[in-house]
Amino acid sequence: MAGTYLLAMIILFLYKFKTVSKYFHIFHLPFDRLSAIFLIFLIMGAIRSDNRMLLIIRAKRSCCENIESQVFRYFGTGAVLRVKNTTEENAEYIYELSRKILEKVQKQHPALTDDFYNLGQIESVNIVAQSDEIYN
Repeated sequence: MAGTYLLAMIILFLYKFKTVSKYFHIFHLPFDRLSAIFLIFLIMGAIRSDNRMLLIIRAKRSCCENIESQVFRYFGTGAVLRVKNTTEENAEYIYELSRKILEKVQKQHPALTDDFYNLGQIESVNIVAQSDEIYN
């Protein structure tokens, strides 16, 4: 995403100094079309980053299989396992899923987090919006 912004800034810099036509003839596209394509990439990147959700589950290690099967039962292949941290006693799962899939499952199972707690030995269940932004 940062690379797209950098490329857009370079294009705007070149355009300001009227040298853009000299550099973009190799793409065989007029600058207007090329700038529209970059604008679409920027918009798509911004939308995608706001659409990701994380399901974070902390539990005793003895119920790992139950957690994995429950996630698969509810989300199918829509939940992607990003992190599985384990110690001798505990386990932590971080699944990435889209907001659309999460909302669909929450309509079908309004007590989604309670269903995980009902498995037993669950320390915490968190649903978090993932953001690529860094705050000071």
